[in-house]
Formats: sequence, C-alpha cells, structure tokens
Amino acid sequence: MFSAHPFLYAISLQSYSSLIVPSLEMPSYKLYYFAARGVGETSRLLFAAAEKEYEDFRIVPPQWPTLKPKMPFGQLPVLEVDGEQIPQSRAVENYLAREFGLYGSNKQEKATIDVVCEVARELKMHLSLIFYAKEDPKERQRLVGELKDKIAPTIMTNLTKYLNKNTEGHGWFVGNSISYADIVVYAHVEKIVDNIGEDAFKDYPALKANFKRVASNKGIANWLENRPVTPF
Repeated sequence: MFSAHPFLYAISLQSYSSLIVPSLEMPSYKLYYFAARGVGETSRLLFAAAEKEYEDFRIVPPQWPTLKPKMPFGQLPVLEVDGEQIPQSRAVENYLAREFGLYGSNKQEKATIDVVCEVARELKMHLSLIFYAKEDPKERQRLVGELKDKIAPTIMTNLTKYLNKNTEGHGWFVGNSISYADIVVYAHVEKIVDNIGEDAFKDYPALKANFKRVASNKGIANWLENRPVTPF
C-alpha cells in the first residue's frame, strides 16, 4: 500500500481543511449616509432587526465636498463591506436583507416582498416634494393635504390588501416573522405619520398593528429609542 510522506500528508490535510471550514470572522460593515433618516433609514432598520454591528457614519454638510469624490457615483448611501463599497440605496437594502435572512424563504415570498416594497416606495416622490417645499408654507400645506386625502389612502389600501393575504392581516407581510417588506413599509409609513399624524391609520387597523409590531421588534425598538433625533 502506498504510504505518503508525513510532511506531504500534513500539507494536504491542512489545505483540505481550509477548503471545508468556513471563516468565523464576521464582516465589517460601514454605512455612509447624511445625518438624517432619509433613504438611509431602511438600511439602519435592517441592521437593527438583525442586531448586527456596523459603523453608522453620518455625514454633515461641511464633510460632503471632501467625501463625495470617494463615493462610487458621488451619491449616498454607500455600504462598505470589508472595504468593498456598494452604492445605491436599494442595492444596499437588498444586500443586507439577503445577508440577514430577511428576504423571504421561497420564490413566492421574495416576489411578495418585492411587490410590497415597490408599493411603499411610491410615496417617495411626494414625500420629497413635501420636504423641498419647507421654504414655502402654502405649497407645503397643499402637498400635505394631497398626501392625507389622496396619496396615503391609495398606498395604505394597497398595502393592506397584501397584508391581509398572510394570516388575514394579523401578522407580517410574508411568513411568520419580520421581513424586508415590513421594514420598508415601516420606514415609509413613519414619514406619513410625521406629516399627518396617526390619523393616517384610522381606516387601516391591520396596517397600524403591523407598524406597531415592527416598532416592538427587540433590535428595532432599541434603535428607535436611541437613534439620533433628526428632522427628516
């Protein structure tokens, strides 16, 4: 029988072991965004829900001219994972949701999550208009009225339809635990509440219960209690 030289055997065993034993070292995460909630808050909520450590690098206006050329597209947010940069808010969110097991357990759940997230994001343009009208109180009042009377009811009705498909609206958008969909909805509906108060929920009790359920998640509750206070 062939007998390998002990030294060669040791090298071979060491190489084989390195192939099958995964690294236990956790990734290093650094999230670059402005000192605001904005489009960076969903990523922060994903970190909170997963109870993962990261550096929340908040950029104030005097820093931005120096940092802007270092960002892939000169925009924020940017996620840095072990030194590698990922730009674009939705790409960052999708990456984190997949990494943290929050993107559904099968193809149907993933598709439902995508649908729900897109419905919630339909608020983004109107919320931006409200923000940029801050110097024009009359126009801002008009836009908030439109949000209250037309845009929010349409979107909240559509979200409720999908929430009711799973456990008749008494739980989460998919499965039996929090997912990316619940977090995206929370981040956007929070901005509705910022502008028109909790009256927004008066015709949507299931959505309100889901909103409260997300806020009660251990990691998210801790984040909401301790996050920096910002105007938007």
